[in-house]
Amino acid sequence: MKKIATLALCFCAVQSAIQAFPSRQVLHFSYYDDDRITTQMPRTPNFMRSRRDVGVDRGVMALYEYTILDALGTVSLHIGGNVGRWESGLEQLVTGSAFLSGRLWVFHLLFFHPYFEYSLLGPTIISKDSFANMQFKSNILFQNFFGVGMDIGESRGFSVDLKTIRYYESDNFHPQDGFRVPIIASVGVIF
Repeated sequence: MKKIATLALCFCAVQSAIQAFPSRQVLHFSYYDDDRITTQMPRTPNFMRSRRDVGVDRGVMALYEYTILDALGTVSLHIGGNVGRWESGLEQLVTGSAFLSGRLWVFHLLFFHPYFEYSLLGPTIISKDSFANMQFKSNILFQNFFGVGMDIGESRGFSVDLKTIRYYESDNFHPQDGFRVPIIASVGVIF
């Protein structure tokens, strides 16, 4: 019994020492403008795109994330929410989303932590049921996003990332057509 307690204590100590980032929260501010991004930018990945998806022209978003699980600094699970304002032509739409996302941390240096992040099926409330020549069945959609980024710092610091975001209706958990933000740049603070 004493050996098991000693091993458990050593495991907890090693996990605490290896834990790559003690910061638990991030606040991001994001921006997208189709006029400022050239056509050479990467396209939305195929697994996040439908043939009839409409792209937005510009938009801003504020995002908050909280780390709920960190598996030895390699994989982490986050909950969060975001509020976005998107424009297509003269139309505007406001979105509010809650999400669960997972991050895969590539490696950790002293103050440099790159990652990949993916969120699937985040419930979203939209301000109206039509946007960019699309008519939705209700004001409730789903959001998913895929991003790459890096945290700079340890318990406090900065975070930068690039994301592609998709909003869509879902019929029996099968994604339908929607609208997307091809690439959005974010900068934030970790605390």
